[in-house]
Amino acid sequence: HADFYWDWEFLNKVYDFLVTCDPETGEDIPWMAKSWTLETWDNAGNPATKITLDLFENILWHDNVRFTAYDVEFTMNYMLEAYSALFYPYVLDIDHMTVIDDYTIEIYYKFQSCWALHWVGGVPMIPKHIWQSIPAAQSRQQGEYETTGKLTGSGPFKFYNRVQGQSITLVANPTYFR
Repeated sequence: HADFYWDWEFLNKVYDFLVTCDPETGEDIPWMAKSWTLETWDNAGNPATKITLDLFENILWHDNVRFTAYDVEFTMNYMLEAYSALFYPYVLDIDHMTVIDDYTIEIYYKFQSCWALHWVGGVPMIPKHIWQSIPAAQSRQQGEYETTGKLTGSGPFKFYNRVQGQSITLVANPTYFR
């Protein structure tokens, strides 16, 4: 959770996303997902969007645990349960998900939307092995930082320390996949 623009200025360097946008062309760019397939599935007689994501296999969390499709599934469910003000709208209409293997996941939306890829791609991924012990309802007050003093992402920078009211220090992630 973050409430302010400046919070996201550093969080966006610690956490990564499945899809990003080319700042010059506006085109979708594969990021943590190396590719995706958009399809339609039949949801009780109504067309709905299905996204199959193929993930890069060389992504590590900052603690050197491998990022997998189970982290994607966990993140989407966690954002729904935590009622994350920023990301809840992106996950609200997921009908279900199917992990095919460690690096492939299918996400089924309840209806058809041209925005579904942007919803999935716009959620910062969080590590299941860290956050599964943090109850979603308590995540704002007792998140990873509040309970451990750490932030474990997969982004290009690692959280190093914070001096309250003064600074946040990040260091380069030597194992960054890009």
